[in-house]
Amino acid sequence: MRNAPLRHFCLVVMKRPLSSEKIESDLNHEMNEVDKAHKYKQCSEFDPMFEYNQCSESDCSDQETIEPSHWNCLYRYNDENGVYSEYLLSFKTLESFLDKYLDSPDAKVLVPGCGDSPFSADMQKAFELNDVTNCDVSAAAIDLMQKKYKLIPELKWVIDDLQDSEFEDDEFDIVVDKSLIDCLFWVPIKEGYPDVLVAGVLENYHRILKDGGTCIILSTRDTISLRPFYDDSQKHPTGTLFADHRESGLTFPPCKWDCVKVYHIGVSIEENMCVSQAAIPTDVTSLDPGTDPEGMKRFYMFILKKS
Repeated sequence: MRNAPLRHFCLVVMKRPLSSEKIESDLNHEMNEVDKAHKYKQCSEFDPMFEYNQCSESDCSDQETIEPSHWNCLYRYNDENGVYSEYLLSFKTLESFLDKYLDSPDAKVLVPGCGDSPFSADMQKAFELNDVTNCDVSAAAIDLMQKKYKLIPELKWVIDDLQDSEFEDDEFDIVVDKSLIDCLFWVPIKEGYPDVLVAGVLENYHRILKDGGTCIILSTRDTISLRPFYDDSQKHPTGTLFADHRESGLTFPPCKWDCVKVYHIGVSIEENMCVSQAAIPTDVTSLDPGTDPEGMKRFYMFILKKS
């Protein structure tokens, strides 16, 4: 069985079937028959355990997208087949890392790119949070989650695009990004330059956070890749497309962030459970990939403060 690509590690997890009630027909009317057939062909290739096991490499390079129709298709497929998508890391893996940053029940928390994962609900329950807003570009995901968690008023579900967010300035105390920025690094250039998309989302995170607010980013990207997006003193590696864009002024200048800490998280592929926890000093830019134990994946958790 081939593992999901590291660039967008995802588990598709079995769950109890939900209600037979389907997403309303108005979510379908914009997809013509040709487009629908194409999208459902992609969905039919998803493996019950790993989303990308049955995809070819060329298929996988196409999966990261900002097109809502793709994600609507995926979450409909999940609903119909009694599964959900857990990108990067589960809450069970991350709980011990997050507890010190989510220790105020009254903090207003945003989880962007929530999809159909139970991550937000697990987090809200574990930390007894009173106000967790979840957003996604997929109307199908939001509709599904609104129905599933309708008896939990502390969880709110809204359609929002963090490239052009409708949230108010200084609205949230904490943003927990578990895979959105990670996904944007792999969006095809035909949909938008990835570095511009990443910079745009970080700019919106900065805008909607209160002064001193915390942005938590989970990613497969290390500090070499991500640090130039939050630290103006750092440049993208020379010779890269990102570096060329920064020189030409195409990528937004970094917003004012203080990087509090970067965690290195080693995770067992089989169980998605944390088996090593080592904080990385913020001045360490990378680790030797050869040090990863067999059967492990490496993730990073960035703690940024709005300054």
